[in-house]
Amino acid sequence: MVEAQRSPLAGGPEPTEDSKEEFTVFFRQHYRGVVGMIIVLDGSREEAEDAAQRAFEDAYRN
Repeated sequence: MVEAQRSPLAGGPEPTEDSKEEFTVFFRQHYRGVVGMIIVLDGSREEAEDAAQRAFEDAYRN
């Protein structure tokens, strides 16, 4: 897993170690399902993985 870098423009406090661990659990539980859903919609595994990665990066930053 590639660790997302927090944008200096993002609001709110820096993530804590607990929140990082919680996000890792969330990511592992949902990533494959999100990729699968995007494949159904788009048809391309590569595009689906890219889109899912961007979505999870955005979720982590916000």
